Amino acid sequence: MAENSPTKREPHITIRKGSPEDAEAFVNLISLAYTPLFHALYGIKTGDPLKNLFCMKKNYLSFEHSLFAEVDGEIAGVIMGLDWRTRQQERMRTGLLKFRYFGGPFWLKVPYLLVNPYVPGIIGEGEYYFGHLVVYPQFRGMGLGKKLIAKEEDIARKRGAQRMVADVKVINEVMIKLVKKMGYTVSEDAKEMVIGRNRFHFYRITKDLRN
Repeated sequence: MAENSPTKREPHITIRKGSPEDAEAFVNLISLAYTPLFHALYGIKTGDPLKNLFCMKKNYLSFEHSLFAEVDGEIAGVIMGLDWRTRQQERMRTGLLKFRYFGGPFWLKVPYLLVNPYVPGIIGEGEYYFGHLVVYPQFRGMGLGKKLIAKEEDIARKRGAQRMVADVKVINEVMIKLVKKMGYTVSEDAKEMVIGRNRFHFYRITKDLRN
């Protein structure tokens, strides 16, 4: 008589707010997807400065703006987001902190940011921006990206935002497919950001939260 096979247990998934203790995990996750861009903007040594910014309040890269996905208590992914009011309030402090922690390499890149026809992360009144969505490879395929974006949408609605916006790398086909399923519109034309010899291409994605 054959024994019954044991029932496979469903993993326990939670989405929680970030804290300063998540700094190491944040840098590790970001390095999986954003290393070339961060190196172009801030120089080769970005790990410690990113940790410093993450642990401090009231800047774009603060833990205050992060959400983490956990699977059975283990960190599996991250996303960051903030509304237009917060971005305006923290603009000056974020710039000063970047100058402080990234130093010379960032100073040298500022002229490129000032003259670029397109810089990711720009948002207008009534908008909520999300980015830095990364999931560890071993946890992909579990719907974590969708859960993280959906949670950001909930936060955006509570803060009175009318529209979700983000910039997605043109080569990130998985992300593009995901957001389309979630009702986002993907711009038809790719936008280019040039930093020295580096060129990065993005699609702007949007979703109306009033529908």
